[in-house]
Amino acid sequence: MTNNVAEFEGIKMILGWYLATKSTDAMTIVGDSQVVIWRMLGKYRKPVAGICAESANDCLQMKSWLPYGKVNFEWQPRLSNDECDAMCDLEISEATLATRQ
Repeated sequence: MTNNVAEFEGIKMILGWYLATKSTDAMTIVGDSQVVIWRMLGKYRKPVAGICAESANDCLQMKSWLPYGKVNFEWQPRLSNDECDAMCDLEISEATLATRQ
């Protein structure tokens, strides 16, 4: 799985949760892949290929089901995402410990 596919899949999980909870709260999804975030914002229209295209199209379809203006997307440059990296590392560590018990 490429980084972009992983980021699209993460967005699908977030949007799936948002839709399942029938939330109407405002939410901002922050990602460090400029291609992915710009694609979700409609700024980047160049088609991607293969599984990345499938994931992107799934995300865009799910986005069309959302209440207008409630979910926003923001690009975070990769060098500025220390907090996100730390949260991911913690989640991976906890998941690894849980599978060992």
